Amino acid sequence: MFTSSPQVSITLICGPTDMRKAINGLCEVVAYDLALEPCSEHLFVFCGRTRNK
Repeated sequence: MFTSSPQVSITLICGPTDMRKAINGLCEVVAYDLALEPCSEHLFVFCGRTRNK
């Protein structure tokens, strides 16, 4: 369970994401495509194509 905090920003990534990338591939999406730091005080939310993950 996550609680809301003023220190945590939530970033929703719109559109389907290839969830086969695992954590390393998703970190690359955050770092290179979004130009954000993956290890920052952000919560990144991805959605698979079938929206079940």
